[in-house]
Amino acid sequence: MTAPTLAGRAGTNPDLDAFALSDGTVLAVADVGPDTGPADAAATAVLVHGWTQDHTSWDDVTEELRKSMRVVAYDARGHGWSDAGPTGTATIDTFADDLAEVIEGLVPSGRVVLAGH
Repeated sequence: MTAPTLAGRAGTNPDLDAFALSDGTVLAVADVGPDTGPADAAATAVLVHGWTQDHTSWDDVTEELRKSMRVVAYDARGHGWSDAGPTGTATIDTFADDLAEVIEGLVPSGRVVLAGH
C-alpha cells in the first residue's frame, strides 16, 4: 500500500505528515513530542483548530505542550495543507468523523487530551 502524500490544495509540506481518511481525503498532521520522541510521551494532546483556521493556530500551545507530551495538530479537510475532500463533505458531522479517525489511527491507545475551538 502506498503511503498518502500531501499534494492537494496547498501542495506539499515536508514538515507535516499525511494521514489518509477512509474516504480518501488526505489530512496534513503535525505530530511532535518531547525530546525523547512522541512515542515516549505519557499522554497525547489532539488539537483541533476553528473554522477557516489551520493547525498553526495552535503553534504557541504546541511549543509548550510538546515539552512534556505528544501533540497531534491537524488541518481539517479543506483547511491549511489538507485536501478538500469530496464535494459536500465539509459538514460538522464529517469533521467529527474525521476527528474520530485521526484519534483511532494516530492515538489508538494511551491517554488523550482533546482541545478545540
